[in-house]
Amino acid sequence: TNPQNNLSLSLPQYNPGVPRIKEIINATAAISSPIITAPLESSNYLTVARIVKGRIEKTTLGDITSYIEEVYKPNDCYLEIKLDMDHIDKLQLEVDAEVCRDAIASAKKLKV
Repeated sequence: TNPQNNLSLSLPQYNPGVPRIKEIINATAAISSPIITAPLESSNYLTVARIVKGRIEKTTLGDITSYIEEVYKPNDCYLEIKLDMDHIDKLQLEVDAEVCRDAIASAKKLKV
């Protein structure tokens, strides 16, 4: 296993889509996550568009992983997380195993 592509930590499940769906169904006047339209000066800058999109959109761990697997051993249990580095590169995100590990470890909802 490549330590840059694997991360073995546990994390809570989180789905931000449910509140958004409730806002749409209930026709909420003030949507908490509004839609942003930001045209680029040139339509030829696909890389720039992906960088901007990556900085604006919320990216979850599930969006950038190949798999998340539960591992059970006699004296240990953990999640093995394989990052999809090709997808991370395509999204032009500055994310690696250390960034993910630090984000998970500092998550307020995580009980370790």
